[in-house]
Amino acid sequence: MSADIALSRAHPLYLAECSYGRYGRAFRETDRDANSREEIVALIRSGEIDIVKVIEIDEVAGTCSDVTDEIVSEATMREAA
Repeated sequence: MSADIALSRAHPLYLAECSYGRYGRAFRETDRDANSREEIVALIRSGEIDIVKVIEIDEVAGTCSDVTDEIVSEATMREAA
């Protein structure tokens, strides 16, 4: 495994399932190198995405978690500030 791949896997990967109204739901594409919790929060705050679910993947630990409530709360708290 190259150092770049190992480094990218040291940080969680976020998958954001979004609602597209009458078109249904799909996972939003994000740049693997820029993918972060902050990016997802910013997309929610900007209104660019209508979030359904956010999954956090820790590739090193081999786990994934539903962090939707945490992310939405974080986006809302930053909006109010």
